[in-house]
Amino acid sequence: MTHEEIRASIPGYALHALALEDARDVEAHLATCAECRQELGEFQVAAAALAEGFAPEEPPAALRGRLLAAVRPGRRPWGRGAGWAATLAAAAAVIVVLAGIVLSLEQRLAALTARVDSETQALALLADPASRVVTLGGSAAGSVRFVFDPASGRGALVATGLRDPGPDLVYQLWLVAGATPRSAGVFRPSSGAPVIVAVEAEFPRYQAVAISVEHGPNGAARPSAAPILVGKLGGG
Repeated sequence: MTHEEIRASIPGYALHALALEDARDVEAHLATCAECRQELGEFQVAAAALAEGFAPEEPPAALRGRLLAAVRPGRRPWGRGAGWAATLAAAAAVIVVLAGIVLSLEQRLAALTARVDSETQALALLADPASRVVTLGGSAAGSVRFVFDPASGRGALVATGLRDPGPDLVYQLWLVAGATPRSAGVFRPSSGAPVIVAVEAEFPRYQAVAISVEHGPNGAARPSAAPILVGKLGGG
């Protein structure tokens, strides 16, 4: 297998999806190719990166208020006395805590689902020979690539090694057509794991992909400064 054939097989190798003979060819090539070893490392981290644990979140204020109002001091439901009110207060406290945990889990599940979908899309694109890979260059350190399929309109940014942009700041991804950039999402670097941003667009319309630093959490309607990283898509 040639270097390019091995490179195209790396995503499948990272997912343990290759036939035994092909896997051995990849392993033999990896022993002598630092570039492919680095690329394999990025794919392995992307495939294995899963959120761990959760932080309890405050339930909605209205829910907390309704629960605690039912057992506030001075109110004796059904004439059962202070002991019954204390029991209800303890039960309400448990419900408030459980509501916070459920809310946290729902938010974490939504974020995890979006992340897994992005990683799956990126790996599928990198394994597809019809996809194009663009390396972004500029003033920021790190490895940043944009992979996309012009025919299907699916793409993904894969970034590793980017520094924290600073408090209250985010990186914002742009697709550039002439003088009109279109926001394709915001992100912050993740320590020890690649950042993957899934993108869907009519890529032949765009000439470039760029990243700027903007105020968070939602970024800007238009870039507020010159981009720090740019890659040519070849569209337009």
